Amino acid sequence: QIRDSVVSRAKMLNYTPRSARGASTTLAVTVTPTGAPESVTVAKDTEFSATVDGETLKFVTPEAYTLLSSNNYAGTITVTEGRPVTHRFTVNSNAPVRYTLPNEDVDTTSILVDVQTSASDASSTRYNLASDITEVQANSAVYFLQEVDDSQYEITFGDNVIGKAPVDNNIIIAQYRICNGTDGNDINSFTDPSSIGGSTTFTTSVNASTSGGANNETIESIKFNAPKNYETQNRAVLSQDYKRLVLRDNGDIQSISV
Repeated sequence: QIRDSVVSRAKMLNYTPRSARGASTTLAVTVTPTGAPESVTVAKDTEFSATVDGETLKFVTPEAYTLLSSNNYAGTITVTEGRPVTHRFTVNSNAPVRYTLPNEDVDTTSILVDVQTSASDASSTRYNLASDITEVQANSAVYFLQEVDDSQYEITFGDNVIGKAPVDNNIIIAQYRICNGTDGNDINSFTDPSSIGGSTTFTTSVNASTSGGANNETIESIKFNAPKNYETQNRAVLSQDYKRLVLRDNGDIQSISV
């Protein structure tokens, strides 16, 4: 009956409960820059906003976009609901810490993990989420993700047997978004930022209402899906396998027939 207990049992079945998801949509953008540059870059985390029931929600670009002069500085960008957050942890084997993201409603699909060499050496390596342990080698730059207490998520690393382990003085940099789940759905009007790509002259239009926002997985859903996910074993052969995988990756689906 207690979420932490259900999550602990699900972990034995190699099941990570689905996190909250930020809603998203695409915008058509046209920028009028000063001069005639070859391109204009819409920076990552360029912020738009929308008001829902008196609450202001942030929508940001999940990546950078380039608008070319050959296309009249026009293009399509994606905006996703959520507030960007960054945490840094220093690796110390003498006083080890847990790499826990201290927020609820983390959108785990937005997590980016970089391992910086040290405080004096800014070079870094991007670590990707391990999705199939059979493909992870001793030197694979991967991280693992698990839900822990109070609906928070913890990042863990390998041991140089399964996955590459960070070493002392490495700095773990975790970037992610905190979202509002289903509150971000069905929005078709935004407040634009003061500038896009360094230009204050631009136009935007919404291509479709926002969708895909979902709250974190409920206790009942975890109880139902964890055993089914274990049966599926991350492969799709039977119709029920497809059903489990589709539901796992699309939290806003209310019903499905395969």
